[in-house]
Amino acid sequence: MYECWTRYGVPMMTYDDYVADPRGCARRMSAWLRGAGEDAAHAGLELVGPASAASSAGVNPVAAEEAAVEASSSGGADVSSAPAVARGWADDDWSLCETDFRALFYARGGDARFSVTHDAAPRWLDRLVASPRRASVREARGEGGIFVHLCAEALDASMAAIIEAARGGQRFVLLAPDGDEAAAARGRRLRAAGFVSRGVWARGTEVRVGPGGERRGVLEAGARAWSCGRRRARPLPFEFDFGRARALPWTR
Repeated sequence: MYECWTRYGVPMMTYDDYVADPRGCARRMSAWLRGAGEDAAHAGLELVGPASAASSAGVNPVAAEEAAVEASSSGGADVSSAPAVARGWADDDWSLCETDFRALFYARGGDARFSVTHDAAPRWLDRLVASPRRASVREARGEGGIFVHLCAEALDASMAAIIEAARGGQRFVLLAPDGDEAAAARGRRLRAAGFVSRGVWARGTEVRVGPGGERRGVLEAGARAWSCGRRRARPLPFEFDFGRARALPWTR
């Protein structure tokens, strides 16, 4: 698992995870081999109940929230048939469709360990990794990447902290407004700090609403994904004396 994490950014499953929830770990590995698919019941996603035990021990020092454990053990979200609701950057309860989010995660955010999002927004990242949310960018800084999706007002309030952390080497995947003067100015600041544009969703794009992503929404304004930094390998959990290893008889 460590080698897969280092080379491909695959979220690590530890032996403690397997002991706590062997069927859940096997199910997750099967999903990786099969692929994410679409966020629809007919796309081959496995719909199962919550895990019999929380799979949080050994993943990181902060226990995963109950909602994250339930989400990571479930299949795709059941989307309501109700009419789509309009959503813009003044709203704090929406996110990309799960398929779009997964594509962004696998391409650019495989080492994201923490997220800075609103409580009412879909919790897609919790389906992929144990990633406790943080209230601010400053609280989330550290090893691994940070996924940020905030309403425009909160994003602007956090922009100074985001740029400071990015210039210090912190890895980010950021979702921000697109298509107006304010977005263009924000983009210039992000590019100056080393961010690169990774994807654009135009006005009228279908999105998901609510913590479980069960409601449909339609974007009233564009959205753009930005990222900065490179995936970093985590340090080994033990010290290794390469000089002593080279001196062993069977290495000669």
